[in-house]
Amino acid sequence: MNIITQEAKKRQTVVKCEVKKGKNRASRMYGVSLSSIKRWCKRYDGTLQSLKEKSHRPNSHPKRHTAEEEELIRKCFLEKYLRYGWDGVYDEAVERGYKRSFSGMVYAAKRIGLGSELKTQKPSRKHDRRYPELLVPGKKVQIDVEEVPYNCLRFYK
Repeated sequence: MNIITQEAKKRQTVVKCEVKKGKNRASRMYGVSLSSIKRWCKRYDGTLQSLKEKSHRPNSHPKRHTAEEEELIRKCFLEKYLRYGWDGVYDEAVERGYKRSFSGMVYAAKRIGLGSELKTQKPSRKHDRRYPELLVPGKKVQIDVEEVPYNCLRFYK
Protein backbone atom coordinates (compact mmCIF):
# COMPACT_ATOMS: atom_id res chain seq x y z
CA MET A 1 0.00 0.00 0.00
CA ASN A 2 1.45 3.35 -0.96
CA ILE A 3 1.78 6.37 1.30
CA ILE A 4 -1.10 8.26 -0.35
CA THR A 5 -3.71 5.61 0.47
CA GLN A 6 -2.29 5.22 3.98
CA GLU A 7 -2.74 8.94 4.53
CA ALA A 8 -6.28 8.78 3.15
CA LYS A 9 -7.12 5.85 5.47
CA LYS A 10 -5.82 7.78 8.46
CA ARG A 11 -7.99 10.73 7.49
CA GLN A 12 -10.97 8.40 7.10
CA THR A 13 -10.50 7.04 10.62
CA VAL A 14 -10.21 10.59 11.97
CA VAL A 15 -13.46 11.56 10.22
CA LYS A 16 -15.26 8.46 11.56
CA CYS A 17 -13.98 9.22 15.06
CA GLU A 18 -15.22 12.79 14.69
CA VAL A 19 -18.70 11.55 13.81
CA LYS A 20 -18.80 9.29 16.90
CA LYS A 21 -16.95 11.34 19.54
CA GLY A 22 -16.69 14.92 18.28
CA LYS A 23 -14.05 17.14 16.71
CA ASN A 24 -12.19 18.03 19.89
CA ARG A 25 -11.72 14.43 20.99
CA ALA A 26 -10.67 13.28 17.49
CA SER A 27 -8.21 16.17 17.33
CA ARG A 28 -6.60 15.14 20.62
CA MET A 29 -6.58 11.41 19.85
CA TYR A 30 -4.92 11.67 16.43
CA GLY A 31 -2.88 14.85 16.89
CA VAL A 32 -4.54 16.72 14.04
CA SER A 33 -5.69 20.34 14.04
CA LEU A 34 -9.39 21.19 14.26
CA SER A 35 -9.30 23.08 10.97
CA SER A 36 -7.96 20.00 9.16
CA ILE A 37 -10.71 17.82 10.63
CA LYS A 38 -13.37 20.33 9.57
CA ARG A 39 -11.95 20.47 6.04
CA TRP A 40 -11.81 16.67 5.75
CA CYS A 41 -15.36 16.25 7.09
CA LYS A 42 -16.66 18.79 4.60
CA ARG A 43 -15.22 16.99 1.57
CA TYR A 44 -15.70 13.39 2.77
CA ASP A 45 -18.35 11.57 0.70
CA GLY A 46 -17.76 8.01 1.90
CA THR A 47 -14.81 7.15 -0.38
CA LEU A 48 -11.06 7.25 0.10
CA GLN A 49 -10.70 9.21 -3.15
CA SER A 50 -12.36 12.25 -1.57
CA LEU A 51 -9.73 12.34 1.22
CA LYS A 52 -6.62 12.00 -0.96
CA GLU A 53 -4.25 14.95 -1.16
CA LYS A 54 -5.05 17.39 -3.96
CA SER A 55 -2.60 19.36 -6.05
CA HIS A 56 -1.40 22.70 -4.71
CA ARG A 57 -0.22 23.87 -8.11
CA PRO A 58 -1.77 27.17 -9.24
CA ASN A 59 -4.00 27.18 -12.30
CA SER A 60 -2.43 30.33 -13.72
CA HIS A 61 0.36 32.80 -13.07
CA PRO A 62 0.05 36.58 -13.34
CA LYS A 63 3.44 37.00 -15.06
CA ARG A 64 2.99 34.34 -17.72
CA HIS A 65 3.78 35.32 -21.33
CA THR A 66 0.81 36.61 -23.28
CA ALA A 67 -0.30 35.09 -26.57
CA GLU A 68 1.22 38.05 -28.48
CA GLU A 69 4.59 37.56 -26.79
CA GLU A 70 4.54 33.83 -27.54
CA GLU A 71 3.74 34.54 -31.19
CA LEU A 72 6.60 37.07 -31.34
CA ILE A 73 9.00 34.49 -29.88
CA ARG A 74 7.80 31.88 -32.40
CA LYS A 75 8.36 34.24 -35.39
CA CYS A 76 11.80 35.34 -34.20
CA PHE A 77 12.75 31.73 -33.52
CA LEU A 78 11.84 30.58 -37.02
CA GLU A 79 13.82 33.44 -38.58
CA LYS A 80 16.99 33.50 -36.47
CA TYR A 81 17.54 30.31 -34.48
CA LEU A 82 19.25 28.15 -37.09
CA ARG A 83 21.86 30.78 -37.90
CA TYR A 84 22.35 32.73 -34.66
CA GLY A 85 20.98 30.52 -31.87
CA TRP A 86 19.13 31.80 -28.83
CA ASP A 87 21.12 35.05 -28.76
CA GLY A 88 19.95 35.93 -32.25
CA VAL A 89 16.35 35.10 -31.35
CA TYR A 90 16.52 37.34 -28.28
CA ASP A 91 18.11 40.25 -30.17
CA GLU A 92 15.44 40.06 -32.87
CA ALA A 93 12.66 39.87 -30.28
CA VAL A 94 14.02 42.92 -28.41
CA GLU A 95 14.13 44.88 -31.69
CA ARG A 96 10.46 44.04 -32.20
CA GLY A 97 9.45 45.19 -28.70
CA TYR A 98 10.03 42.23 -26.38
CA LYS A 99 10.72 43.54 -22.85
CA ARG A 100 11.43 40.44 -20.76
CA SER A 101 14.66 38.66 -19.84
CA PHE A 102 16.66 36.28 -22.01
CA SER A 103 16.11 33.29 -19.73
CA GLY A 104 12.37 34.02 -19.58
CA MET A 105 12.22 33.99 -23.38
CA VAL A 106 14.10 30.67 -23.62
CA TYR A 107 11.86 29.14 -20.94
CA ALA A 108 8.70 30.28 -22.75
CA ALA A 109 10.03 29.03 -26.10
CA LYS A 110 10.76 25.59 -24.69
CA ARG A 111 7.33 25.48 -23.05
CA ILE A 112 5.78 26.25 -26.45
CA GLY A 113 7.82 23.41 -27.92
CA LEU A 114 10.51 25.29 -29.83
CA GLY A 115 14.17 24.32 -29.92
CA SER A 116 13.97 20.74 -28.80
CA GLU A 117 13.15 19.14 -32.16
CA LEU A 118 15.80 21.06 -34.10
CA LYS A 119 18.70 19.63 -32.12
CA THR A 120 20.34 16.85 -34.02
CA GLN A 121 21.55 14.01 -31.90
CA LYS A 122 24.95 12.54 -32.51
CA PRO A 123 24.82 9.20 -34.27
CA SER A 124 25.30 6.36 -31.87
CA ARG A 125 28.88 5.16 -31.86
CA LYS A 126 29.26 1.78 -33.39
CA HIS A 127 31.19 -0.83 -31.53
CA ASP A 128 33.95 -1.07 -34.07
CA ARG A 129 37.35 -1.01 -32.46
CA ARG A 130 40.48 0.63 -33.69
CA TYR A 131 42.09 -2.76 -34.16
CA PRO A 132 40.30 -6.00 -34.81
CA GLU A 133 39.89 -8.29 -31.83
CA LEU A 134 42.73 -10.79 -31.55
CA LEU A 135 41.77 -14.27 -30.51
CA VAL A 136 45.24 -15.88 -30.43
CA PRO A 137 47.63 -14.68 -27.72
CA GLY A 138 50.93 -13.33 -29.05
CA LYS A 139 49.53 -12.51 -32.49
CA LYS A 140 50.23 -8.83 -32.03
CA VAL A 141 52.99 -7.63 -29.72
CA GLN A 142 54.30 -4.15 -29.11
CA ILE A 143 57.94 -3.82 -28.09
CA ASP A 144 59.61 -0.62 -26.99
CA VAL A 145 63.31 -0.38 -27.99
CA GLU A 146 65.66 1.85 -26.08
CA GLU A 147 69.07 2.83 -27.40
CA VAL A 148 71.90 2.63 -24.87
CA PRO A 149 74.81 5.01 -25.61
CA TYR A 150 78.27 3.47 -26.25
CA ASN A 151 80.01 5.31 -23.41
CA CYS A 152 77.72 3.53 -20.93
CA LEU A 153 78.82 0.12 -22.23
CA ARG A 154 82.64 0.63 -22.25
CA PHE A 155 83.06 -0.59 -18.63
CA TYR A 156 81.56 -3.98 -19.44
CA LYS A 157 84.22 -5.07 -21.98
